[in-house]
Amino acid sequence: MGILSEEAKAMIAEAFEAADADKSGTIDAGEIEAVMTNVAEKEGFEPPKKEDIQKRLDALPTENKGALTLKELMFIVASMKVMATVVILFEQADKDGSGELESAEIKNVLVKLHELAGVDAPSDEKQEEVVTALGGKVTFEQFANFMIPIILEASGVEVIVVVES
Repeated sequence: MGILSEEAKAMIAEAFEAADADKSGTIDAGEIEAVMTNVAEKEGFEPPKKEDIQKRLDALPTENKGALTLKELMFIVASMKVMATVVILFEQADKDGSGELESAEIKNVLVKLHELAGVDAPSDEKQEEVVTALGGKVTFEQFANFMIPIILEASGVEVIVVVES
């Protein structure tokens, strides 16, 4: 299935080619802003500002300093889509809008994840163990760290977990 549909990939490639005015095979911050505005409108997320793009671009280990190739742009758009999905899921789970998932909200997420996987939900006792292990609350960062591998695997992306000793 993939994170980006074939249609989205084609749209990004078309926008990239249109933005690559000098046909160098790369686009800079200004060109990226134009591409991302177009992609964001069609994919339903907020486009980044040029200043933010430049900051991120300067921090990225890209093939060409200060510019992106089409492959690098595809990776970034896919990453943004995954994060947008995590934000939506977190906001849906955070029923009270506190910015943290509390006991009942954590249990609800556990049950829904098991339902989606087609397996029985953990017992109330197991759910309580998970809540206790998490300290009774889950921040957005903890939620994202947990959900991103699940979203990637569901999209057919092989996830390699590195365990530090």
